Amino acid sequence: MLADSGIEAHRAPPRATKAIVLVTHDMNWVTQLCNRAILIEKGQVVLEGNPEDVVRLHQEHSERSKREREAMLARAASSHSTS
Repeated sequence: MLADSGIEAHRAPPRATKAIVLVTHDMNWVTQLCNRAILIEKGQVVLEGNPEDVVRLHQEHSERSKREREAMLARAASSHSTS
């Protein structure tokens, strides 16, 4: 959910503005405010383009990383319980 902390002010940038760089982890802001997005992971550009596509890939990568961390923790807990 978006905070009321100034999003309305960001919806209508001044006419002279050519680009605004928005660095955020809030995917709602990306899809609502941007017409182009870039996903950067570990300093590398992973995808540049449509915000919905970039957000979808970010979410897929986040879910995969979460599953990998959970599996690693489960293996570590299992190895400690059998030791």
